[in-house]
Amino acid sequence: MTTIGAKYPGYSISKAAQNKLTAVFAKTAAHCRVYAVHPGRMNTVMGKNDAQIEPEEAAEGIYRILSGEKTIPPENGWFIDYRGEAMEI
Repeated sequence: MTTIGAKYPGYSISKAAQNKLTAVFAKTAAHCRVYAVHPGRMNTVMGKNDAQIEPEEAAEGIYRILSGEKTIPPENGWFIDYRGEAMEI
C-alpha cells in the first residue's frame, strides 16, 4: 500500500481529478493546446520541508510557457513542469 497523498487526501484527490480532466481535454480539444503544469516543489507553507525552488522561479517558467517564449514540443505531452519539460503521470 502506498502513502502518497495520505497527508492531504482532499488535495490529492482533487489533483487526480484535475489531471484526468486535463488529459481528456488534451485529447478532445484538438484546436487548443492543453497542459497540466506542475509548478515544482516550491518554498511555500505546504511545501517548505522539501522545497527545491522559490515561487518566483516557478512563476517565471510558467510565464515563459504562457507567453510563447518557451515552446512545448508535442512529444512532451500534456503533463509538463514549469520549465516545459515532460513529466510522468
